[in-house]
Amino acid sequence: MLKRMIAVFFIVFVLSVPAFAADDRPSGPSIALPPAQVILNACKEMGIEPVDLAYVQSKMPDLINKTGKVFVIDARPARNYDEGHIPTAYSMFDAKFDQIYPEFQKLNIPKDAEIILGIGRPCPMSLSDAKQLKEKGYTNFKAFVKGPVWVESQYNEVTAKGAQKYLGVGAALVNLTSDSDLSKFTSAGVDKDKAVVVAGPEANLKANNAAAQKIFEMGYKKLYLFNGDAAALAPTKDAVKTASVAPAKADVAPVTAGGQISAVKTAKGEGEIDKEFFKKIAEEKPSNVLFVDVRTPFEYAAAHLDGARHIYINDMFKKGCESVVSQFPNESYVVFICATGARAGEMYFGMQDQCKNQDMSRIFYLDAEVAYTGGKANVK
Repeated sequence: MLKRMIAVFFIVFVLSVPAFAADDRPSGPSIALPPAQVILNACKEMGIEPVDLAYVQSKMPDLINKTGKVFVIDARPARNYDEGHIPTAYSMFDAKFDQIYPEFQKLNIPKDAEIILGIGRPCPMSLSDAKQLKEKGYTNFKAFVKGPVWVESQYNEVTAKGAQKYLGVGAALVNLTSDSDLSKFTSAGVDKDKAVVVAGPEANLKANNAAAQKIFEMGYKKLYLFNGDAAALAPTKDAVKTASVAPAKADVAPVTAGGQISAVKTAKGEGEIDKEFFKKIAEEKPSNVLFVDVRTPFEYAAAHLDGARHIYINDMFKKGCESVVSQFPNESYVVFICATGARAGEMYFGMQDQCKNQDMSRIFYLDAEVAYTGGKANVK
């Protein structure tokens, strides 16, 4: 009975809230999303067929050949889409649906064409996009909410920004313009554990994917395909910043005698808090640290870190900066948290982009998988 009540509550919530925020990334499974069966029940209620990896793979010929019969939509934040997505997938971060839809509309996708949403996780964000697209007149949806997860088990397409990030941290580059038969790559003897970026002209989409699949079948599992000119992958300032490792504040004491911290120990990348440091302050609760949970209201209500304030990530994009910043105490450190780090990071970088005058020196985010139980944040 209780399970049924929870399922009904979630279904009503999905159908009544305009949009959820996405929270998936290539680095591991989400462990704090609503139970898979709840998502499957929601699919049934919405009249959407849930599908698995094998089904999506069966549609790849149509996607790569652009027959117009099938399309894929990725509801995660753009930052995660950049780093890896199903080949040909269209980025439609559900929290920004209203801003993205006008561009999507220009694709002139038939309202009855099959649209696959998701990457293989039981995440409600794809259902949010489906709900909003249904309101626009689209009728034929499949929810890729059954595993295995694409971004963890297959080669991934990436944007220029994503490719630059991987190359910036040592990935090997395969330029199909000068190595179309892969002879140079195979003779180089690249280690199978090394990340590989394959780049080929956008006009050669079919050949590019064939080459990527061939390299993937050789045993290279950290494989990323960029459909574009390899010359466009020269490092940019943003790419270098993303790939760089921020200098950590060594041996920062978690909490001072006064119950406060004097600094935050950082991890790799801009704005990231060190995991071990986070674990300590999440346990000790310094008085000058505000933990901000940016997940959906449903997830927060189900379980959260004791003392964490809930500020839904969608508020940043729908209500504006002031609705978020006004909730930060003066002189406090702010740490954004979620289930996998995706939404927390999106909140941090979204604030950078949209809150132009905001001082970010005391704002951080946790880039980690977190399960919330018994008022605690259990970091993987």
